[in-house]
Amino acid sequence: MIHQNHARFYKSIIYDRDFTGLADSFDEGNRLAARFHEKGNESKRVITQRHHGVFVIGSCASCAVEDIYYFEKACKIQCEMMKMGQDPKKCAMSDY
Repeated sequence: MIHQNHARFYKSIIYDRDFTGLADSFDEGNRLAARFHEKGNESKRVITQRHHGVFVIGSCASCAVEDIYYFEKACKIQCEMMKMGQDPKKCAMSDY
């Protein structure tokens, strides 16, 4: 979390490292939905998948669209920092 756009996602992101490719059955959708119900993930609303993309949920469509809009802006800022040779971890918010 290195910018105000990042702050709205503080502790709201699930990192899915188990993406296996094209979802050709309901099993993948059920697996992703189950991730939101795992202990500690109940209030999270964004899943990023390794080597794939992002899923956002919200209480309504406009809430999800707003989140994906600001999530993309936050990602762009982080990419720009990295292109300039900056370490985003040195700018990150801590849990203290």
